[in-house]
Amino acid sequence: MYEGPVFNYVLRMVGDRALAEDLTQEIFLRIYQGLPGFSLRCRFTTWLFQVAKNRVLDELRARERKPQVVVPLEDLPPLEVVDPPPERTEVIWRIFKAREEVQLALEREGIEVEVSRRPAAHR
Repeated sequence: MYEGPVFNYVLRMVGDRALAEDLTQEIFLRIYQGLPGFSLRCRFTTWLFQVAKNRVLDELRARERKPQVVVPLEDLPPLEVVDPPPERTEVIWRIFKAREEVQLALEREGIEVEVSRRPAAHR
């Protein structure tokens, strides 16, 4: 009943749909939590929109204090891929090839060996 009008009010004030959705949710949480303190001195809708206005103004003030910096992707430094040093890669490759050759030689001789992926200390 009240969600649509409150959301539209908030959206007009902040101009960002996702932020308006978040703020509307927070507003209704505050209304729910504040219901015990609501007095009948004013209409419910007056109180509801006053809570909404105060929450939006708090958010806008907070955003002014910490402005968001938008940097175009073109201006970002390129990402560097961190690879192991070429020497280490070469050693790993030689170990892999040697293991493969041993396994092929054992198969040619008809010897079956179960290869565990864990070191002997962890078996």
